[in-house]
Amino acid sequence: MSIGIEIIGGGNNKFNRTSINVNGDDSRGIIINNSSDNEFEDTQIFLGSSIEKLMKMQNAIVNIQDDSINPETGNKFQDDLLSAVSDLTRLNKETNVSKSTLTKISSQLSNWITIKNELKVQLTPYILFINTLLSGG
Repeated sequence: MSIGIEIIGGGNNKFNRTSINVNGDDSRGIIINNSSDNEFEDTQIFLGSSIEKLMKMQNAIVNIQDDSINPETGNKFQDDLLSAVSDLTRLNKETNVSKSTLTKISSQLSNWITIKNELKVQLTPYILFINTLLSGG
């Protein structure tokens, strides 16, 4: 496991224009324990293992044989998700992933399962992964 920044105790730490790159499973960008009043501004965290998992997710979605339509967009769920995941797999230091993009992907995966329940086993692990990214875990 790699850790970008770990704060144990104390407080009032300030981080500005920070970029953290971590790789490997179970890596963490920032860990804070028993600390308060910390400030993070313009902080970017890049998790190499997350990109690998997103690419794996993209490959799994490509291989799903289903034409279910996303009622929100009128497109196939598969096409909407492949577009969104493709954007995330092209992460680099100039790209920020917004919480809304991750939330949209999680929602689309959940909606696809609701419409096509037999995809639950295939897609649930990816919902959990995206939700982990959302929670910062």
